[in-house]
Amino acid sequence: MDGPTCCARTSSGSGRGFVVDVVTQAHLKDRVSFPCAYVDDEWFCRVSFGLTLYLPEPPTADQVERAWSAYCDVCPPERRRWIRNNRPDSLWERLDQDRSTGAPTIAEHLARFDRRLDYGIGVWDGQEDGCWSFRAHGVVFDDAAAASFVQVYFPDDIEPETIVALARRFASRVNFLSGHAGHANVFRVRHKSRAFDQTYAWAKRYLGLEVEDLNKTLPHVVDAVKGASWLTLIGRSFDRHLSHGQTQGPLPPQVTVHRETFGWVLRAGVEPTLADRNRREFPSLYAAVERAIQPVKVTTHAEFEGRFGGEGATLSWLRRLTDPEGW
Repeated sequence: MDGPTCCARTSSGSGRGFVVDVVTQAHLKDRVSFPCAYVDDEWFCRVSFGLTLYLPEPPTADQVERAWSAYCDVCPPERRRWIRNNRPDSLWERLDQDRSTGAPTIAEHLARFDRRLDYGIGVWDGQEDGCWSFRAHGVVFDDAAAASFVQVYFPDDIEPETIVALARRFASRVNFLSGHAGHANVFRVRHKSRAFDQTYAWAKRYLGLEVEDLNKTLPHVVDAVKGASWLTLIGRSFDRHLSHGQTQGPLPPQVTVHRETFGWVLRAGVEPTLADRNRREFPSLYAAVERAIQPVKVTTHAEFEGRFGGEGATLSWLRRLTDPEGW
């Protein structure tokens, strides 16, 4: 489950050794920069747009089909090209096409979700300069309850409204616990420790960056919410805490709340922000949502790798929006 299903180098790097590049995204109003780090001319850690949805149990074929349908509503068909399952020896294969519509389909894989609780798939567009990708994965840990998940990565030039549209579709079609969308770290598994050293440095600078390591997080989001991001999704098992009088203060008008079939989607501003401390930026709308969800906020979490674990800093990062000085 570690690392990206896909993601590709989106900035130039040359030579051997460690290099950090910054890719400027011009379509957003504030020209957000996307950090990317390389070793031996290969990226090992970068920032991308991502959406993660935590599920209360391993998904059935019907639930995966609903999530896939939502993804297909926003992802162009020509960007749905390759698929593999979660077996260690699995290779990328061409996605089958529906005989009646000609559209890419995952029908061949759906039945397996009903036969194996730990089955998972990844779909990738094969692009080297930014990518679309979709993951659906059942998770079963031997020694603890854990959430399963659906996860999507978007190209760097994605329009924010597309991310919102997908989040709302997920929340209206798939039973979920919680979720989040915005800027997130992506890493290659073989460089995981080094990647989290780099992510630690980025997270110190960018308060709007979501730090993700699903192996560490999934056991902790079964009965609690990881935290706020640009989009924060709250499932029905938690939504009573967002009712009037049960939050720790009203949400500002710039936070849009969408009530969908299976929960809430809270949008903290028109577009995501990395919130660069070097520019004295603070994600105040993210923090407002974070304060609102404190009754269901996680209080424990396994340490991320790299400097997070070395300095015992994971909980401090999780509290950065309500205690920035502590982070």
